[in-house]
Amino acid sequence: MDAVIARVMVDIAHTNVDRTFDYRIPPHLVQDVVPGMRVFVPFGPQNRRTEAFVLEVGTGSEVAEDRLKDVLCRIDPYPALWPDQIALARSMAARYGCLLVDALRLMLPAPLRGRAVEGREHVTARVAGGVDAAETARLLEKRAPVQARVLTLLSEAGRMGLSDIESAIKGGTAAVRALEKKGLVQKESVRALRRPYADLDADVRPRPALNAGQARAAGAITAAVNRGGEFLLHGVTGSGKTEVYMRAVEACRAMGRGALVLVPEIALTPQIMAQFIARFGKEVALLHSRLSEGERMDEWERIVTGQAGVVVGARSAVFAPLQDIGVIVIDEEQETSYHSQIHPRYHAADVARERAAAQRGHRLLQRYPFARNVPPRAQGRNGHTAPGRLGWRGGPCPKWRSWTCATSFGAGTARCSAPRCTPACGRRSRAASRSCCSSTGAGTRAGGLASTAAGRSSAGGATSR
Repeated sequence: MDAVIARVMVDIAHTNVDRTFDYRIPPHLVQDVVPGMRVFVPFGPQNRRTEAFVLEVGTGSEVAEDRLKDVLCRIDPYPALWPDQIALARSMAARYGCLLVDALRLMLPAPLRGRAVEGREHVTARVAGGVDAAETARLLEKRAPVQARVLTLLSEAGRMGLSDIESAIKGGTAAVRALEKKGLVQKESVRALRRPYADLDADVRPRPALNAGQARAAGAITAAVNRGGEFLLHGVTGSGKTEVYMRAVEACRAMGRGALVLVPEIALTPQIMAQFIARFGKEVALLHSRLSEGERMDEWERIVTGQAGVVVGARSAVFAPLQDIGVIVIDEEQETSYHSQIHPRYHAADVARERAAAQRGHRLLQRYPFARNVPPRAQGRNGHTAPGRLGWRGGPCPKWRSWTCATSFGAGTARCSAPRCTPACGRRSRAASRSCCSSTGAGTRAGGLASTAAGRSSAGGATSR
């Protein structure tokens, strides 16, 4: 019988080892080691214990049987990478000229490598099986009243953490230890996941009704969840684009599919996160660089184990281990923050398109709706279709008119001489805020001086609304 072989990529970033190595899978690990699993292997002449990614599993090898080394053990109880992520890493290595291991590392949170941060264990207690808690508590009430109270509490709550028991009953932790020695209580360690913004779970917000523009856009995008499509969504600030995104995510979750929402700046993540948590609750996971190492690792674990089906985050969230993605939203796609400035220099929009294609073996336009919020100048490029342009808070977009303005300044003041613009400039000046005029042509130097002195208006050809 041929040996089962794992082709692995060792987690070492060096051109000399930028290839796969064959290792024999011992019989007791054959059922556990699958593509995407992280394992420990003996590597190099000193057989140093080294982390590696399993990329393929097969039965044949070009390496002689007596030279094959055995996989030592698996690191995680589940695959760390899905097949579409392995395919994406290979594609990125070829496209961006990086090492394959560098592309694979992008798919994992940094704390996971080398187990720099361990998961938290939460010790809980419950009444042992076959124990009549009420009768036992009655017998203990006189000689061990604290134990009796703890036993009664556990019979009512079912399972509680030791810290919660101690908070409810003074001396409860010691009582649990005594009850455990008597065989009346069982203690168990449960993984406690760190969740950023967990305090928002109780936040409930009304589901707003869509206006005509939102309904058209949401209808076009949600209808494409099964047949696919790529959309450009236009809308000024406050026009309700986020609600359109959320309706598309709702449609995907109703079908059991995942959703990925990218935002350009980490500063925007909390407000978007609050809206999504209010709608989808614990199904939402957050990924960005400002999370603590433990939070990032735990959020990634919630995604890879299927506990979270909606991922919100910045550029790096495009590598989230979601399966069966139904919609990918890239908010403000024109922002430069989606382009990585470190090696490999990928663009999140390009990676998202490649990932969707690799996941099902189809082009993005055929299988996946791809909602993108882009500037109006991008309308119609590359054959994309726009479901509609959203106005401001349900109304039409503001109309802009242009006048030629002359500026005079002195004693720290600035004034626009256009008749229709003067009242507006006056109101804004009294409020000590920036004028509604902006420099677009001649007089830029004078406008700059006026803005520096007064901070209100600029000269030259100005645009006002």
